[in-house]
Amino acid sequence: MKNFRATILSLLIVFFHTLTGNTQQMNKDSISTHFTKGQWLTGMTGGISSAINSNKNDTTKGFSNKYSFDISTSKFFKDRWSVGMVFKINQSNTKNLVVTGESESLFVGPVVSHFLSQSNQGSVFVSISPGYARFREQTGINQNGSISQNLVDGQGIGGLFNLGYAHVIKERIVFNIGMSVTSILIDANIESSDGSKIKDTLNVSDISLSFGFNILLDKFFF
Repeated sequence: MKNFRATILSLLIVFFHTLTGNTQQMNKDSISTHFTKGQWLTGMTGGISSAINSNKNDTTKGFSNKYSFDISTSKFFKDRWSVGMVFKINQSNTKNLVVTGESESLFVGPVVSHFLSQSNQGSVFVSISPGYARFREQTGINQNGSISQNLVDGQGIGGLFNLGYAHVIKERIVFNIGMSVTSILIDANIESSDGSKIKDTLNVSDISLSFGFNILLDKFFF
């Protein structure tokens, strides 16, 4: 939790530093932003990470993979301000000689975004989304050759925070890259292979680098 809070603080410092820089740059940039009132911004964003862990004291090695994918659409209700919906899925799997686990989370909710610069080349953006979340995790633990299984399943509420840069490649095509932070609070049912069942409240957090493409539309497909 301390590491998570430190990461959030670092992101906020970067955000305010970037905001200051963009405010200065706005005096030099053309004020012909592409993110204008009435436009729709629709697209897909994804992220992937992989890690290999090893123990110097023995030959134990393990790996972990994380994937994320989200679809969003929003409409600019004023220049550089938009509101819409986002749907996001996170998946991860971990494996070593002791623990094998797979987890999946789903998040859906409204999203508000602000593009800080008026430049026609692109802009730093920030978006915040509260919403509904669902989480499922299955874990196997090898204890001296005996494997015990744990299943966690639940739903709750959460928040999604994005900080990044959107670059306008062409008049209608936007490439974005940034940092995504997801934090959800789950009322979970936990079931063990020995038949025991308990209820608990879990906080599940994830930080990832994301990138994707969006399309600017005059109207939403119809």
